[in-house]
Amino acid sequence: MGKIVGDANPSTFQLINDGYAKDHKEIYYMGEKIEYASPHTFQLLGYGYAKTSFAVYYLNKEISGADANSFQSLGFGYAKDEDDVFYMGKKIKDALPSSFEFIGTSYTTDYSSAFCLGKN
Repeated sequence: MGKIVGDANPSTFQLINDGYAKDHKEIYYMGEKIEYASPHTFQLLGYGYAKTSFAVYYLNKEISGADANSFQSLGFGYAKDEDDVFYMGKKIKDALPSSFEFIGTSYTTDYSSAFCLGKN
């Protein structure tokens, strides 16, 4: 049935939303601690994405190389930073963030390509 959430402090433990929770020193996703995520700078971005001052996460996994300062969720699993575009936490090859547009629940475009569900 249920499970104990690691070393979570019950007196400071609180729900954030979308499966995320925190206590005074850790962030958790679905009961699992997210390594090195700071509860002091954690921001829920929506559609599974979250960030701290120095890292970006999709669900409970850090997105390697994503820029936390410019990262934004676009909805329906899509996100971008100043250098890359992502779908469900994975970089979309050859997508241009400066011209990337969401045109429907499955389709997106940029200056040079059209994409469906994160693939061109």
